[in-house]
Amino acid sequence: MHYSGIFFDQQKNYRCDNILCHMSRLNLGLLEQLSKKTKNRNFDIELEDVVELKEDFTSMCYQFFDSDNSFLQHLNFTRDEIIILHHGIEGVMNQTGKRGRSPKMCTLDSVIIFLYWLKHGHEFKLIAKIFGFTTNLIQKSIDRMRSPFYQYLSQKWWNHKKRPIAMEGNYLYLALAIDSTSLKVFRPHEIKSNAKKMYDSKNKMNPIKKEVKVMTTPPYYALFFEKGFLGSEHDFSAFKHIDSRWGVVLDSGYLASKRGCVERFFGRLKKLFSIFSQIYRWDHSYFNIDFDICVYTHLELKLITRNKREQDEKLLKSKKESTNYSNRKKIRLNDSGCSSSTSCTSYSIT
Repeated sequence: MHYSGIFFDQQKNYRCDNILCHMSRLNLGLLEQLSKKTKNRNFDIELEDVVELKEDFTSMCYQFFDSDNSFLQHLNFTRDEIIILHHGIEGVMNQTGKRGRSPKMCTLDSVIIFLYWLKHGHEFKLIAKIFGFTTNLIQKSIDRMRSPFYQYLSQKWWNHKKRPIAMEGNYLYLALAIDSTSLKVFRPHEIKSNAKKMYDSKNKMNPIKKEVKVMTTPPYYALFFEKGFLGSEHDFSAFKHIDSRWGVVLDSGYLASKRGCVERFFGRLKKLFSIFSQIYRWDHSYFNIDFDICVYTHLELKLITRNKREQDEKLLKSKKESTNYSNRKKIRLNDSGCSSSTSCTSYSIT
């Protein structure tokens, strides 16, 4: 369910215009209870105090989500997947080393809040009210998570990516589908010429465009994504940077079904991450890395679902094999019982 409007507090009024709250009324009540309980608590949690994360949960944000369904609904990941993601990001942060003061929020809380922000696209002020932190702490936590998320997910993607197989023969085929999407941002107020360069006359808005190249064969991974460019620039400019050895087939020269993979990719991306399904209201210097993190997270979810599907297929195959074996065993036992009874009767007759 989607809610928009005004959230009231006893001390401050938080106006939430154009904010989609992807939560039910019950979850809103739980969020208010959590914010009341955590007003006077200290969130200075050290990682050394956590002996085993699966048994001793000191993360307040982790304790809030009480089931795998709530994790999937608000973070796109299950409980166990969040733990694995947290350990990987923590390893990247430990490699870079620690300088200065230790953060006031533990890494697991920062990971959960970052995923929650990507999923719902709320303003920092609203997220701070939901989880009981200050707005400044939420902003610092999200800024701190950008680089580790990008490093961990990109390394994991390229390490587990299967290398392309050389095809037999030299016939032509469509390998990549290239398309760009317009992501709406606020109109720049610096110079009028910059505002005109930003304006997209086709879609009648001020966007930043992102170009993505998606495989035309299953599982339709996004192999390349370029830096954002101004909304007034035509999509054809993307082909200027392509190697001349690659053949390009334009819109009127290929089947529309081949283009559906990249359009579905943009649709799933905006459905999973609301920060790009609405106006991007944050600093434009973070635009590219936020979009790239969403693409890598989407690929991570596809890898997880693919691995789960393969495991389920293996389990079904093993179950079928076990049932077939048990059925064959019963048939053999029945056949052996029948043969022994016939041999006994024949012996008594003789």
